[in-house]
Amino acid sequence: MVATTTLAGYGYRASAMICSVARLQLNVALAALRSAYEEWQVDQPFDRFLATARAYLQQLADGVHPGHR
Repeated sequence: MVATTTLAGYGYRASAMICSVARLQLNVALAALRSAYEEWQVDQPFDRFLATARAYLQQLADGVHPGHR
């Protein structure tokens, strides 16, 4: 039997899993931003980068929570 330490109502393993999921979500969001940046041309308005970044992040949100707006 493995003992776990309770932390804010979660066992240690559950807390570690939540941190792993958050880290994964952050890394995926950063990858979306990096992709938008790589597509953006310096002669384009910065708003173009922002629009692309928003679109990519929205696609991620829709994939995680379909229908989320």
